[in-house]
Amino acid sequence: MIDPLELKKEVIERANVLNSAEKELTHKLHVLGLYSQKHKGYFMLRTRIPGGFLTAEQAKVIGEIAAEYARGPDGVAFVDLTTRQQVQMHWIRLADVPEIWERYERVGLTTLHTCGNAVRNIITCPLTGIDRYEVMDVSSIVKKINRSFLKKEYANLPRKFKISISGSRENCTFAELNDIALIPAKKYHEIGFNLLVGGGLGDTPRMASDLDVFIQPEKVLDILQGVVEFYRKKGDYENTAINRFKVLVAKMGVEKLREELENHLGFELPRAGKSLITSCRYTHIGVYPQKQEGLSYVGTCIPAGRLKAEELIEFARISNEYSRSHELRITPSQDLLLPNIPDDVLERVLDEPLLKKYTPFPHPALEGMSACSGSEICVFGIVETKKL
Repeated sequence: MIDPLELKKEVIERANVLNSAEKELTHKLHVLGLYSQKHKGYFMLRTRIPGGFLTAEQAKVIGEIAAEYARGPDGVAFVDLTTRQQVQMHWIRLADVPEIWERYERVGLTTLHTCGNAVRNIITCPLTGIDRYEVMDVSSIVKKINRSFLKKEYANLPRKFKISISGSRENCTFAELNDIALIPAKKYHEIGFNLLVGGGLGDTPRMASDLDVFIQPEKVLDILQGVVEFYRKKGDYENTAINRFKVLVAKMGVEKLREELENHLGFELPRAGKSLITSCRYTHIGVYPQKQEGLSYVGTCIPAGRLKAEELIEFARISNEYSRSHELRITPSQDLLLPNIPDDVLERVLDEPLLKKYTPFPHPALEGMSACSGSEICVFGIVETKKL
């Protein structure tokens, strides 16, 4: 069993002498957010950002680190925003990672459990807490869930495990593509969540199944931990090509899974409520009023999710100068959102040169476009994507 904190300590102590070519070591580093690039001696480093919520200070630090350490052969330093609301850097050397981690810790950032067979970053609607039409604000639940799964036992699962939770009426997190998805629901007069299980893409794509379960907000953590523990117990640790949770769900079937899960939890699960999902939203690009009077959010279009390091720093400056909450939010469509902008400074924000390039009013061909790392960087990449 890999202990992420002990492994991190080893990297900090021996980063300059560790042989990054050792297959066993490279595999272990996944749980620390490090994947080998196709270029020998270089890594991709992924930053965990629950719900995609970044403070302006955190964004600035990421940009500064990228400018210093994530500079490719062409001299350009950049970051990639991901569909799981995280940030990736490339061209990172192992010897520089301890310094990066130290600077991250000062502003409350981590790379733990962002790769490997772990519970990955928890995703949610980037409008949580500000959407005029949302069912509930789930930001505190997301933070609580995230903290609870940053433990050793959840970094040694049969395979990676992805969770989404949303209080939005619009299915912007693509709930059906997650191992576990909580969607807003109502049962009698109570607001909570319905539970979907067993979704995912990859070689054997599968839409998540409705487990016919209603979860009260205060019981979310217990039940999610129970499902993940069930997967730890029943999952296949040998056949890596077919051991995602979705395969176990498909094999057992919904009724059998529900029965076994109740036995594992030790209590009966209440039947599902009425789903409150009314539509599917693919992006959050544009300028819209928030539920807070006098405030709006600005959703900018970041084609393929790629930003130069200095551009992320500039976004941090704009947020710090104009946003009442001094924050940014990464969306599941690899875009960047500026929330809590007072209406009386909105025009000034839109006049910023950076928002002319990354506009809230893009050509329809660019809106909703996303891309993986592609053959430029990724060892599994077949074709070039980002630059294209």
